[in-house]
Amino acid sequence: MQVKKINLDKIHPSPTEIQIFDEENPSLINTSNNSIFSEPVFLQNDNGGYKIVYGFNTVSALKKAGVKYISAFVFDKNYQFLDVIRYVSDFVLKSRPIWPIEIARFLQVCWQKGIPAEQKSEIFNKFSDTDLTYLREKNYLALNDLDPLLQHFLIEKKAPLKTWLMLTELPAVCQILMQNLIAGYHPSLSIFEEIGRNLLEILRRENVQAEILLNELNWSCEQDVRADQGGKKIAELRELVLSRRFPHLTKHHRKIEKALEAIRWPFNIKIEYDKNYEEPGYILRAHIHNVEELTQLLNFFNGPAKAKLEDLLKILG
Repeated sequence: MQVKKINLDKIHPSPTEIQIFDEENPSLINTSNNSIFSEPVFLQNDNGGYKIVYGFNTVSALKKAGVKYISAFVFDKNYQFLDVIRYVSDFVLKSRPIWPIEIARFLQVCWQKGIPAEQKSEIFNKFSDTDLTYLREKNYLALNDLDPLLQHFLIEKKAPLKTWLMLTELPAVCQILMQNLIAGYHPSLSIFEEIGRNLLEILRRENVQAEILLNELNWSCEQDVRADQGGKKIAELRELVLSRRFPHLTKHHRKIEKALEAIRWPFNIKIEYDKNYEEPGYILRAHIHNVEELTQLLNFFNGPAKAKLEDLLKILG
């Protein structure tokens, strides 16, 4: 491998060439001062020109900016695919792990090139720290079918492999719903995972078609979530899905909320209880500043609230 100054006109990205590795912060590419170290590009000699191995976005940005030459790491054409991947992955691994979708793309290219399992196993193990099996390969390959919006979101959120695999198990209509949520308001990874996981568990448990489930939830995947105000729609969806998955737990939760609303709490008292309802009872915390506040607190416990507090204790008991 050599470092060369390359005329960008000689770089011909093939429409069939798969971009295996994602570049970090592609929007921050400096088109006026490209550096081989801050914005590296890996190329390989190919039929009198060069094909891109890593740096697709950088090359595209520089071409659009009218730049004529670029400094790049260049592999000779006699380098085999697996050798090139070893070099480039070593560079990537210096700053971050290999994303699940990148492993999926690598396996897809291996499949297209007919590379035997024993030859790709070493690199797979390097990327995933696990051995390559038929089932693992099948699960990873399914990631390639995820919409780019889902892929970019999971990379941005540094989602674990289980979240990627969970999405592949969701039917297409549910995947569209998840895409719509991302496009609307970029939910946190935990909320995204919660909704997806609960949808999947409902589908498994009830053996219901996804289209029917969303219809029964009265939720359209074409809904314009961007019109949401204060996150109300996504909160509604979370509640709908949670209620469907845990109907008895949700009913219990609403009963507690109703009991809490019936109590006129003094401003200086807070209630705590186990939201999973595994620990019985509740904890009351009061912050007293003076005798007047103490008197108010005693009146609260000796007044009408006493019976309501007893009822709440029975519910949480």
